[in-house]
Amino acid sequence: MTSTDRSDSLVRASLFANAVFSMVSGVIAIAFASRLAGLMGVAPVVLTVVGVGVAGFGLAILRSARRETVDLGLARLTVILDIGWVVTGAVLLVGFPELMSPGGRWLLAAVSAVVGVFAVLQGLGIRRAGGVPPKRLVTEIEINASPDSVWEVLTDLPGYQQWNPFVVAGSGQVAVGEQLEVRMMQAEGSETTFKPIVTEATSPRTFEWLGSLGIPGLFAGRHRFDLMSTETGTRLVHAEEFTGLLVPVLAKTLDKKTRAGFEAMNVAMKERIEETAPRMV
Repeated sequence: MTSTDRSDSLVRASLFANAVFSMVSGVIAIAFASRLAGLMGVAPVVLTVVGVGVAGFGLAILRSARRETVDLGLARLTVILDIGWVVTGAVLLVGFPELMSPGGRWLLAAVSAVVGVFAVLQGLGIRRAGGVPPKRLVTEIEINASPDSVWEVLTDLPGYQQWNPFVVAGSGQVAVGEQLEVRMMQAEGSETTFKPIVTEATSPRTFEWLGSLGIPGLFAGRHRFDLMSTETGTRLVHAEEFTGLLVPVLAKTLDKKTRAGFEAMNVAMKERIEETAPRMV
């Protein structure tokens, strides 16, 4: 059996197990809505609606698991929905514990744990099958200053708040293996904080970090800056390679909003450096 066959088998088996668990859980929720409602401290109609949805979800992925060739797109969607269930369950358990009885919270936690296992197994199978190709964004700009001058501004993370419209704040030591903290401005005006790890720091040529959402295989970005000396100064190549199950879902956002953030940062960096650095002839 080839590695591709094993990966397909892993996806298929985990989808099948997920389908059976979902259908059985849905039927139980519908059939015993009144009894379970008393245990969980919710209205019976809530369990009936959830049961119908979960059973339908199970039937849909069962059909995918039984196909001759597994639909990796549908498998990715299944993982995302499973993760959505786990996240929703965690929010309810942590943020709104008063909505359910202690028994209900234990039941929700147990179901969420099982769903989380299915998501991990399906994600591993999809990843091994090469079902989610990476996405790469590449931008570049010419800066009329030496690579050393560009490097000085690029690696001054606390200084970002003075000029950077994309990575609006940063801290940490620029050295391989060190964890940074960067705060990025989203297109809609909100800010998101990441804690990536420095994977390369070669002065004055390459600065790279790797960040992720914390769940292996879900979404990660390898953010990279390459500085190349030219006759007039420095060519800065600002790029990032995105990997993980969420890449197809976020592709349009990356192409438009994230790329625009890269380009805005490039222009601002050029202006910042050329204002103070000695110009190249």
